[in-house]
Amino acid sequence: MASSRLVKPVYKKQQFLLSFIKELNEPLTAIEFQKLLFLYLTKNNLPYYDFVPYLYGSFSIQAGEDINTLQAMGWLTDTNGKIQEKYSIPEKMMRLISAFLGL
Repeated sequence: MASSRLVKPVYKKQQFLLSFIKELNEPLTAIEFQKLLFLYLTKNNLPYYDFVPYLYGSFSIQAGEDINTLQAMGWLTDTNGKIQEKYSIPEKMMRLISAFLGL
C-alpha cells in the first residue's frame, strides 16, 4: 500500500507561505491572499517575492506558482475558490507542542 506522507517543502519561501496561511487561520481567495502577502512582506521588509502592478493590486507570479506547488504537494487545498490548509494541527496539540518546546 502506498504511503501518502507529506514532504516538507524545500524552499524557505514555500515554508514561509505555509506559516503565513496558517497564521491567517481562514480561507482566502487568491486576490485576498496576494494583497495580504504584499502588505505583510512590504511592512516587514521581507524579500521572499517580487510583485508587479496588476488589475486588482500587486501580484506575485512566483507566489501564485508556489501556492500551486503546495497544493500539488498536498499541503493546501482550494475549496470554492478559497485557499486554505489541507491539514491543520488541533489547537490542543499546538499548546502541547509549544509547552514542550518552551514557547
